[in-house]
Amino acid sequence: MDTLRQLLAKLGFTSTPSQNTPPVAYTTNTSPVAYTMNNHPYGPAQLQYQSQPLYSAQVFPQGVQGLPQGAGHNVAPGVHGLPQGVQFGVTGSQPLQGVQGLSQGVQFVGSQPGVSFGPGMVQQGPSPAGFHPGQLPTSGLQDLKEKGNMGSTGDQQKHFVLVHGACHGAWSWFKLKPLLEAAGHRVSALDLSASGTNTKVIQEVATLSDYTMPLLDLMATIPKEEKVVLVGHSLGGMNIALAMEKFPEKVSVGVFLSAFMPDYEHISSYVLDQYNERTPAEDWLDTQFLPFNAENECEHSMFFGPKFMSSKLYQLCSKEDLELGLILIRPGSLYLKDLRGAKYFTEGGYGSVRRVFVVCDEDQGIKKDFQQWMIDNNPVNEVKELKGVDHMAMLCDPKQLSACVHDIALQYA
Repeated sequence: MDTLRQLLAKLGFTSTPSQNTPPVAYTTNTSPVAYTMNNHPYGPAQLQYQSQPLYSAQVFPQGVQGLPQGAGHNVAPGVHGLPQGVQFGVTGSQPLQGVQGLSQGVQFVGSQPGVSFGPGMVQQGPSPAGFHPGQLPTSGLQDLKEKGNMGSTGDQQKHFVLVHGACHGAWSWFKLKPLLEAAGHRVSALDLSASGTNTKVIQEVATLSDYTMPLLDLMATIPKEEKVVLVGHSLGGMNIALAMEKFPEKVSVGVFLSAFMPDYEHISSYVLDQYNERTPAEDWLDTQFLPFNAENECEHSMFFGPKFMSSKLYQLCSKEDLELGLILIRPGSLYLKDLRGAKYFTEGGYGSVRRVFVVCDEDQGIKKDFQQWMIDNNPVNEVKELKGVDHMAMLCDPKQLSACVHDIALQYA
């Protein structure tokens, strides 16, 4: 394996010896020190590559300095990154868990054995290979879990499939999706039948299976050796449960985000029936329920009204998010007739997949006590709780949600 000096030389760095250190130092000047290698200082915008400056002194929020979008490498907080198109790394290096300070599109690469990356320096020695989160400076940095921007590379990269709730569409994930992608994950957000930009209308979608078909079609394309993290919101819990039933071997964990979570002992409508029994009719406010059509009068469509949206679902969201929802929602359905006549979920299918329930503590649409009832009715592997969020957690606090599902994926996927 090449030494760090040899690899840097291949990149075209000008090597100059420094006193009392091995000759692994590179052209710089006397600008304020931001980075040292073997005690040799490097100033902002001063590391040279073929006589051209490599760094730009781009300082990210909270004192994290790194690469502009599209660059090939980032070392550690306090270290200036390389500009777009320039790669810096060590052959055979491995991505490591717990790395912080990554900007969008940037992945962290570890080090060769005997070289460790710490706060503002690279040192050679007997320490184990890789980046050591414990060496991070204690000031100037926030725990990026709070920011929803934890770096993920290699084995840490997960495939999230995001499934929206009733009347909504893939658009409802527009804040969460880029946060997870910036953390290095692959994200698929899809429109269910008659939702979002899907061309069907609700009267053409008679059953839960029909409604879920875009998700089932996606799951069918997932390679056998790959597993996804399914995240279902609200009524989307029924959709991911069906996908877990059909493709249990392709799901590492099902995440129920304040979502209807069926069991496999009762009829498939049981959880929704319990919800309706416990929800007074007046709580639906201006929501409209209409028969599908003359041929299917027992099944009803559902369309949320402005009062219901603003007071039950979006009460902690911004006015802009509420307005977006009011513009984009479409009629949906709970599919109660279909669910009461079908046995969709079994212990060997849906019941064999690990589940995590994420409680939204200020949810007025599916209130916290009913969320807890569903957990008690069908216990899960883990319960997590988001604080200060309404029903639309992905809009109300996408960073808190991003950190939550990121942690779930690292533990279960």
